[in-house]
Amino acid sequence: NYGRSPKFNIQHSKRFPVGEIDVRLFVEKGYLTGLRIFGDFFGQEPIENLENILIGVKYEKEEISNKLNGVKIEEYFGNVSTSQFIALLFSIDA
Repeated sequence: NYGRSPKFNIQHSKRFPVGEIDVRLFVEKGYLTGLRIFGDFFGQEPIENLENILIGVKYEKEEISNKLNGVKIEEYFGNVSTSQFIALLFSIDA
């Protein structure tokens, strides 16, 4: 597999004070080709909007962080920061 980037699926979930957030990532050739977010949180904005923002972005912390620059994550989840959301996407404790 040297030099190749096979497709893969990832699932991460974490309980925050606002509720549980469960993300399902579909990655192909290093890019997010699908993203679904589930949970029992209450946001103001439709979660599908956030999912669509990230489709097509390279699955790297810096690329996702750049794409979310200016996006108000709190409007989707409540009291969850952008850095906490990004940490969840990569299953990093934050």
